[in-house]
Parts: sequence; structure tokens; C-alpha cells
Amino acid sequence: MDLHELTPVGGRAPGRRDGRRLERLAEVCENLPDRPWLWCKTPAMVLAEVWATILAYNLIRTTVAGAAALHDKQPRQISFTAACQYILSTWMMLSASRTPAATLRELRLRLLEQIASCDVANRPGRFEPRVIKRRKHRYPLMKQPRADLRRGIATSTA
Repeated sequence: MDLHELTPVGGRAPGRRDGRRLERLAEVCENLPDRPWLWCKTPAMVLAEVWATILAYNLIRTTVAGAAALHDKQPRQISFTAACQYILSTWMMLSASRTPAATLRELRLRLLEQIASCDVANRPGRFEPRVIKRRKHRYPLMKQPRADLRRGIATSTA
């Protein structure tokens, strides 16, 4: 299902079709086996939460792209998790005190520098099998030794 189908077009008031779309989205999200990021129960709030999650992801990726451009790196070379942690700690620090505009600019540049310094490790030859040991998830159970599965992945990709 495409999220564009679920949002009203042109800023018009939601009608009966939109209500059905929201209900359908809520049904889809309710039937997901493991949805740790989704907390709301009503269809309208589920949609708002999905869009807020997408917005936050895009804002963090944009910040990472800005840090990468400023420091001559590719965005994929910067750790997304570390960027999330730096951004969150900066937001918490800024919400706790009033900061002058000149300090905000310096703080923003320092934040981008910190984000750019968090490189993703280069791990050539690393292959991980897409299996898990628990039963709740979509991947099959690990029934062979990890080394055998890695060898199978390496031979199938080569």
C-alpha cells in the first residue's frame, strides 16, 4: 500500500474514502507482528505517527548529508545511529537553556563536525546471513552453523 493513497490531496477536508483509507492503514499496522515504533491506536493517529517517523528520518538524513558535504564525505560513510544520538543530545541541550544566535551557529557547525567524524567501519568480506534465532520475525531460523551460512552467501554473491 502506498502512503500517497492514504493522505488527502490538495488540503481538502477528509471524506468517507479518506476515513476508509485511515482505517485500512490502522488494520495493516495492527496486523504487523512486531511494531515497536508504533504506539497509537486510532487510524488518524497511526497515520500521523507514520508521517512523523518519515519526517524525522528525512530530517536526520538531510543533516547527515549536510555534514558530509561540509567535510568532503559521502553520506553513506557517516553513521546514522551516531548522528541520531548527536542530534538528540543537542536538541535536549538546547531545550534546557536559551542560546544566543551567534552561539547557535557555532553549535550547529560543531554538531555537523561531530556527525561527520562518526565514520561507518569499512568491513570488506563481511557477509551476515539473514536469519535469526528467535521465532517472532520474518527471517527463517538459523539451523546451520554461522560459518557455513556465511560461506554460502559468499559463494552465491561471487
